[in-house]
Amino acid sequence: MILTDDNFASIEAAVEEGRTVYQNLLKAIAFILPVNGGESMTILISVLLARQLPILSLQVL
Repeated sequence: MILTDDNFASIEAAVEEGRTVYQNLLKAIAFILPVNGGESMTILISVLLARQLPILSLQVL
């Protein structure tokens, strides 16, 4: 952190902004993991059962 002034309020605002960014990252990861897990399990099961892939690579992207 680079301090450009002696105001404690700016430090407090920076810490609050950092906490908000961290919470948003946690929420995004919590959303993305189950979605990607479902796609991965679908592809893994179809490979193990030696069937045609139900999801094309373009659909995964």
